[in-house]
Amino acid sequence: MHTPEQKVDFKDLNSATSYAKDIAKRLVEERALKAGAGKQLEIRIEKDDQIAKAAEGYGDANFLLSSTIKAIAIGKPNIFSE
Repeated sequence: MHTPEQKVDFKDLNSATSYAKDIAKRLVEERALKAGAGKQLEIRIEKDDQIAKAAEGYGDANFLLSSTIKAIAIGKPNIFSE
């Protein structure tokens, strides 16, 4: 898995997905606060999987090509900061 900070290997997809969501949440919160957001943020995490089907005659298997995690921070600006 690739993050903006590093490349990390995992033995299973669930661990990689959980780690990616945690990193995305942390990064979007840090960036929103640095940009002047207030402390009450709503963080939304979206996951988009790119799936391919096996060619005809090779069974009904689906293959995960990639997953993209997107984090969105929603909140009011901190108007009381100096």
